[in-house]
Amino acid sequence: MTSTAHCPDALASQLKDIGLESLAQVYGSAQTAGIGIRQAAGAPFQLMPFWSRDPADGNGLVRTSADGSLSPHPVQDHLEWLNDRQFSVSGRLDEAVQVGGPTSFLRVCVRYCWLTRRSAMQRCAS
Repeated sequence: MTSTAHCPDALASQLKDIGLESLAQVYGSAQTAGIGIRQAAGAPFQLMPFWSRDPADGNGLVRTSADGSLSPHPVQDHLEWLNDRQFSVSGRLDEAVQVGGPTSFLRVCVRYCWLTRRSAMQRCAS
């Protein structure tokens, strides 16, 4: 079983080629837990029963709680919908990348590098 980000299709295929009988891939995030599941590389994800598409936000989801209450949730990835229950993941919306485990944002890295460089130049000038 893999969880959170989707497992690359090439890796899932390689695992099958060396004898792995099945690989359940759960897609979700720390904020949402499991959103969808698939059993085969390249197959679309199937929404978990307590999730549905948000009619007010083309890329958002609505979670139905055990008490029947509904709560909207934004999704950090671009989802390509095949129908109301199946989707594929086609990239991040927020430009985040994983660097050695932690999630990093390019705009933050660029700002940090710019500030560090500027600070070093100011020290040299004084």
